[in-house]
Amino acid sequence: MNILRALKEKLLLLYILTFTMGVVFYTATLLIPATQQTASIPVLKAYFLSFYVFIVGYIVLKAYQAIKVAAEKQSNDDTEIVSFAEVSELTRYAAAQGIDKEVSSQPEGSPIKQKVTILCQLTILLNEWEAEKTLSHEKMCQVVVLYSELNLLTPEHITGKTLCDSQKVDQVTQPLLRVTWQMVFPLILMNVFLDGWFQDMVEPEEGFWFYLISFQRYVLNYLNPFLWGAMGSCVYLLKIYSDLAENNLFNEDKLQGWGTRITLGAILGGVVQFIYDSSLFTNTGINLDANAIGFLTGIGVKVVYGALEKTIESLSSFMNLDTIRKDRGSHKEIRRYLNEKISALGESAEDQQKRKVIQEIVSELNSKS
Repeated sequence: MNILRALKEKLLLLYILTFTMGVVFYTATLLIPATQQTASIPVLKAYFLSFYVFIVGYIVLKAYQAIKVAAEKQSNDDTEIVSFAEVSELTRYAAAQGIDKEVSSQPEGSPIKQKVTILCQLTILLNEWEAEKTLSHEKMCQVVVLYSELNLLTPEHITGKTLCDSQKVDQVTQPLLRVTWQMVFPLILMNVFLDGWFQDMVEPEEGFWFYLISFQRYVLNYLNPFLWGAMGSCVYLLKIYSDLAENNLFNEDKLQGWGTRITLGAILGGVVQFIYDSSLFTNTGINLDANAIGFLTGIGVKVVYGALEKTIESLSSFMNLDTIRKDRGSHKEIRRYLNEKISALGESAEDQQKRKVIQEIVSELNSKS
C-alpha cells in the first residue's frame, strides 16, 4: 500500500513537471517574432518538443490514474477495522495522559490482588499482535472493543487514527504543498521579479524582450489577484491542518475538498476587485491593493461569500424585484377572487352585465402578468 501511494505521488509530480515544461516550450514559440517563424528550424524544434512533452505528460497521467485505482482497490480489500499503529498510539497517549478504566478484577482468593484495566489488556494483546503479526478473530474483536472503550475516555475527537495521522501531516498534505510551492508561488514570484526587473529597463519596440514585457504586463498582472487568492486559500488550509495536527485531531480521511477551496479562493480573489471599489478598503485606514485584497479573500472565502450574498440582496431591493414578486402574488389573489365572483353570479341581465365587466378586468390582469 505504501509503495503504491509513493508511486502515485511521484507520477503526479512528474505529470505536473511535464505539463509545466510543455507550457513553457509552447509559450517560447509564441514569443518568437513572426518574421522569424517562417521555416525556422528552432521554431519547429520547439513545437516538436512541446508536443512530445505533452504526450509524455498524458501517458504519465494515465499511469497515475491506474495506480490510483489500484491503490484504492487494495485499500478497500483491507479487512482490519483498526490497525496496530492506531491501537498502539492510542494506548501510548492514554498512558501518558493517565487515562484508564478498570474492566475486571482478579477473582477472590487469588494470591495477587491486581486490577485489570483497559491499558493492561491492550498492552498484552499488542505484545502478542507484534510478535505474531496477526491475531485470532476472538482476540481481534477484544482489541476493537477495548479500543472503542478507550476512545470514549479520551478528549473529544481524539482517536488512534487522529494520533497517527497528526504525526504524518506533512506527508499527507504533500499534494497541497506541491500546488502551493510548485504552481502558485512560482508564478507569483516570477511576476514580482519581472515587474521589478522591467522597471529599470528601457522598453524595446520589438524582439524577445518586447513580447516578454507584454506577457508580464497584460497577462501576469491581470492573473495576479487570482493567484494571490489561490495562495490565500493554500495558507488557510495549511494553517487549519497544522492546528488540527498540533491538537492531535488531524484525520486523513477528512482531507477532502481542498482543491475546491483553492478554486473558490482564486475565483473570488480575482473577481472581488471588479465588484467592490478598492477605495472602500482604503477608507478603513488599511492600504490594500488588488493583490492584497485577493490574498485576504482567499483566506476568508466564507466572509467574502457572505458579503456577496448581502450585495445580491441589496441589488434585489434596489431593482424592486421583491415588489414585482409581491405584485404578481397579489394579481393572482385578485384573479382568484374575481373568478369566484363570476361563478356566484346568476343568469339575470344585471348579473350578465357584471360578469362581462369582471371578465374584462380578469383579461387585463392576465395580460399584465
